[in-house]
Amino acid sequence: MNKAILYFIVLLMAIVLASCAKSESPINDSTNSTGLIGINGKWTWVSSSGGFAGVMITPESSGHTMEIEFAPENIFNKYVDGKKVFTSPYVFQEKDSIIQYTTLGL
Repeated sequence: MNKAILYFIVLLMAIVLASCAKSESPINDSTNSTGLIGINGKWTWVSSSGGFAGVMITPESSGHTMEIEFAPENIFNKYVDGKKVFTSPYVFQEKDSIIQYTTLGL
């Protein structure tokens, strides 16, 4: 059951991260190897909400803390309760939007 909750939380985080909008003043002005402004840094999970049931999950209600890290070497790390549980390379790409038929930029 706990594994199902963890997968649900990860799915919700992926949806939240995918729905973020471009900011006119970036939080982090560092650039990656392509020269583009990135999201390098460590991000702490505060809450997840929505889904079919419209529930809100927090570190307090789930009993787990979660952080994600975008390292300057284009490496993504995920930490649960302070332990690294996942690492993978990542890349940002410009693609045509399926919603507005425009190119999404960084």
